[in-house]
Amino acid sequence: MKEISLAKSEKLTLAVFSALFVIMYASRVLVISQVIESSNITIFIQLVYLGFVSLLWLMELKYGHYQPTAFSLFVVLMVLHLFLFCFVLVNPAMPSNLSLAQTNGLFLLIIIFTAWFVRSRSIPLHLASMCFYVLGAVLLLQMLLHPADINLSGVGAVFDAEGRTRSVFGFGHANTLGGMCVALFMMYLYRLTTAEIHRGVFVRCLDYVLLTVAVIMLLCSASRSSIIGLVLLLGSWMIGSFSLNANGGKASRRIAVLFIALTLLYNVLSSIDSTNLQTAINQSNRIWLFEYAVPSLFNSGRVLIGLGYVSNTAYGEGLTPYHTLWLDNGYIYYLVATGVIGILIIMAALFVLFRSALQYTDGREHVFVLAAMVTYLFIGLFEDMILNGNPMNYFLIPVLLSMVPRPLTAR
Repeated sequence: MKEISLAKSEKLTLAVFSALFVIMYASRVLVISQVIESSNITIFIQLVYLGFVSLLWLMELKYGHYQPTAFSLFVVLMVLHLFLFCFVLVNPAMPSNLSLAQTNGLFLLIIIFTAWFVRSRSIPLHLASMCFYVLGAVLLLQMLLHPADINLSGVGAVFDAEGRTRSVFGFGHANTLGGMCVALFMMYLYRLTTAEIHRGVFVRCLDYVLLTVAVIMLLCSASRSSIIGLVLLLGSWMIGSFSLNANGGKASRRIAVLFIALTLLYNVLSSIDSTNLQTAINQSNRIWLFEYAVPSLFNSGRVLIGLGYVSNTAYGEGLTPYHTLWLDNGYIYYLVATGVIGILIIMAALFVLFRSALQYTDGREHVFVLAAMVTYLFIGLFEDMILNGNPMNYFLIPVLLSMVPRPLTAR
């Protein structure tokens, strides 16, 4: 009877966790994509989720003791970065209302406790499925609400900053939309990679519908970094999958067909003039990073500790005392905002995250981590999405941390 009660209790715990996570993740996706504004309600949702998971963590401490792991080192590095640049090395010239302490603090607590719960219950696949369907539902809903934004006629001009047509489907920015589309594919690949999925026809059709929606919205967004990121993700995953054995499996063949179709579609719709990479770079505002942001850092006398840990939006909209413009590069953002010390801490955290995941995985899981790493590091060159409250990170960071073996030793 006691074992039955424990089983029921664990099922109830998982059910409550799932419900709270879905609500929390949906609210974060909507806020980050600027469909809704952050409010006391959205903050309260995060606090309720954190309260539940952290209470479980405290209750389960009595069952054993924990040994330091790569998980622990990642947490220490991220907490150190947040503490140093939100409370210690604060730039007095920055308006106090621009602090990221609350926003990034909540994000960090959420991914840490989510990773703990997922790892302790061995349910990364469950987390991936929840994220996939929540994010997919948001994308589908926004497409249905903004059908006029469906416009594939300008796909060929994606590398022409002046000639391309960009649709946002009610989201705040086309690149935010593109990143979410790539994240959806990343979640789907993880589900294919880690499980023998025996799904009904309805579920398979739903998956394909959501992926098709993501492809259409990605092309309409004309987000160059996201389109190339998706190609890298699918290409890296396919190469790794086929290299494992001669029987790549149905999943690999399906993705291969999709990859080839996307490549052909792009080549057909593209023209020689609009795919001039050098022209695209010259037209991109990323060149401003080296004309304004980096010189501002070196001229400030704060090279080691940065101009101030405030959001990219604050820098881009001129809310700071510095003329940096937008910092649309995750690495440059951390360098400018938190200096050499800050970027070194972040790079160390990134190294620990991916190195530990690669160390403790093999086979198809290892292939997924490599593909995710390549894509993640590449998109980070063009978007501020490294280790912050991006929809992709609520899925990817907990999943990678869950790959580190559990150090719990029963007493």
